[in-house]
Amino acid sequence: MTLRILIVGIALAMSLGHASADNKQDAKPHVVAADRQYQLGHFTEALGEYSKAYELYAAPPLLFNIAQCHRGMKNWERAIFFFDQYLAARPAAENRKFVEDLIQEAQSELDKQRETTGAADAAARLRSDSDEKLRLHAAQLRIDEDQQLRGEAERQKVEDARRLEIERRRDQESQDNRLTRKWWFWTAVGSAALVAGSTVYYFSGSTTMVPPSGSLGGLDRR
Repeated sequence: MTLRILIVGIALAMSLGHASADNKQDAKPHVVAADRQYQLGHFTEALGEYSKAYELYAAPPLLFNIAQCHRGMKNWERAIFFFDQYLAARPAAENRKFVEDLIQEAQSELDKQRETTGAADAAARLRSDSDEKLRLHAAQLRIDEDQQLRGEAERQKVEDARRLEIERRRDQESQDNRLTRKWWFWTAVGSAALVAGSTVYYFSGSTTMVPPSGSLGGLDRR
C-alpha cells in the first residue's frame, strides 16, 4: 500500500514538473514533505501537507493521497469521499480497481464503526435512562419524605390542639366545681344562721303575746 502511495506521489511530482500552473513549484515541497510524513506513519501531518499542495495545485493524485491519509487515521467516511473524488477526476485511472477495493474496505469498516458507535450510544442511552430513573426515584422519595414529615407535623398540631382543648375543659370543669362548692358552702352557712336565729328567739323568754284568733281571747305564754 505504501508503494502505491509513493508511485502516486512520484507521478504527481512528475506531473507537477510538466504542468503549466503558476503554483506548481510552490506545491512540490508540500508533496515531498507529505510523502515523508506518510512513510513515517504521521498521517495527520501528511494530510496537512497534501491538502496544502492541493490548494496550490489541484492535481487528482493528491485526492488519492488525501484519501489514504484518512484511511490511515480510520476516518472511513472521509476516506470514501476522497477516493470517490479521485475516481471522478480520473475515471480511467490505472489503479481504479485498487481504489474501488479500498472504497469497499473503507465502507465495511465504516459499517462496523457505526454498529459499534450505535451500540455504544444505545448503552449510553440506557445508562442515561437508568440514571434518570434513579434521579426521579430519589426525587420521589424526597417528595414522599417531605409529605410524610408535613403529615406528621399536621397530626402533631391536631394532637396538640386536642390536648389543649382537653386541658381547657378540665380547667373549666375545675373552676365550675370550685364555684359550685362555694355556692353550697355559703348556702349552708346561711341556712345554719337562720336556724340558729330562730332558736335563740324561741328560747329567749320573750313575753310577747300572740293574739290568737277565736273567742278565748289572748293567751299568756309565760
